[in-house]
Amino acid sequence: MTGLLSRISLPAEGLWAFRRGLALLCLFDILERLTHASFFYSDLGIFPRNIYYLDPSHPGGMNLYLLSGQPMFVVSLLFLTQGLAILQLLGRSTPWRRGFLWALMSSIQFRFPGLMDSSDELLRLMLFWDIFLLKSDSSSRFDCVSWATIGLQVQVCAALLGIARHQFERPWALSAQWGGTRWAELWPGFSSIEVLVYIILAVAIWFVKTREIAIGLALPILFWRATAMHPVFPLTLAVGLMPFVRWRSWKAGPSLDSRAKVNTLCPPSQRTSLGGFVKSLLREPVLWVGLFSFFQGYGFREDWDRVYPLAEKETLQLTVRSSSEPRPLFQLESTDGRRLRLLSDALCENLGLTTPLGAAVSRKNGMTGADVWVKIDYNRADFRLGLPTIRMVTPNSTQQVIKSEGQ
Repeated sequence: MTGLLSRISLPAEGLWAFRRGLALLCLFDILERLTHASFFYSDLGIFPRNIYYLDPSHPGGMNLYLLSGQPMFVVSLLFLTQGLAILQLLGRSTPWRRGFLWALMSSIQFRFPGLMDSSDELLRLMLFWDIFLLKSDSSSRFDCVSWATIGLQVQVCAALLGIARHQFERPWALSAQWGGTRWAELWPGFSSIEVLVYIILAVAIWFVKTREIAIGLALPILFWRATAMHPVFPLTLAVGLMPFVRWRSWKAGPSLDSRAKVNTLCPPSQRTSLGGFVKSLLREPVLWVGLFSFFQGYGFREDWDRVYPLAEKETLQLTVRSSSEPRPLFQLESTDGRRLRLLSDALCENLGLTTPLGAAVSRKNGMTGADVWVKIDYNRADFRLGLPTIRMVTPNSTQQVIKSEGQ
């Protein structure tokens, strides 16, 4: 039994790097959200709480950001999240602090579900398993296996298989048109290679001797995706692969014996019995929470088809204007940043959100009666422009639809 556990164990220094990588991802994520904190997450923005409760996509349950809709409260929670991420980066985290960080990150993600993508899903799930991983540092020289390390492996494996499965269904020509046109012709072939690498990774992470080879094979693929499309998903997945890497073995010095020490949750009398190991796992009450998180990860709640940039058949451009102002009050274009482009996708799915958007922009500029104009382009796999639709939506009038000929 000990031999089997040593083959699926994780190096402690990999867990140390994984925890720091999660902290950095949280820091960059919150910095991005702070730029639109009031507009996205407060009652003065596009998605106030009264609309949140009517939205069928919200998951229910407790959300810390629903305690108040004031912008100052939202910003305070974001700064609190940053503080916890900094403590984790400095090695000052505890299970309780990591649990609170996971709760805060989950709350901000589900405050506006339309702004989430697969990178957010993966980050949230990894933060959950990080709560229960043992404390380690960069000089740790042992491997460990517990229900938490196994849960993390199952979660990463499920995410890789889920993403690979959906990659077969993604219209890559549309995705390239939306996010990286200069590489568009290469994406169909690249997508097949990417799917194969994800499947190989999902199997290889279970075996000590094959992990680093498979990760080395995946790094050029992740670098290509980060360069051609957007770096957020490759970086998040790279952090998810950190626990499987024996970092010290890459440096000069004594080699690290993977069998030096194996930490398990099994009592000594049960370490040679597979049944005993399973029984010890089942006695962990929080394991059931972990199993629930795993089932969510495979698709019951998470959506692995939303790898950014999204492959959409429709792209939206939006302008908010007022008759008293010659310049637009707000514009949303396909060249904007990640969150604004996810907002564009959410508006394509639910044009009803343009009404609170117009009210939020009017309130921000101290005026009333702003008109929201949207232009929807229908993308085609053959890169020919379809017939665009232009719509005007105002808070106190019905929609007017104008169609124009595509070029």
